[in-house]
Amino acid sequence: MNQARLDGMVLRDLPAPCVLVLDGTPYDCDDTECELSFSLPGLHHVQVEAWPVQSAAFEVAT
Repeated sequence: MNQARLDGMVLRDLPAPCVLVLDGTPYDCDDTECELSFSLPGLHHVQVEAWPVQSAAFEVAT
């Protein structure tokens, strides 16, 4: 089970290492926390992937 959680604009308890997929673009992440920021306002889709852990998905409105 993926323990990742969204706390405001910060992803916490990330399974390290993992891949963060922000609006369809993957980014490698070696940390257990990540502060999110987006250049454009709107609804953003965030997915946390770390095989074999189940993916976690979030939506962020900016």
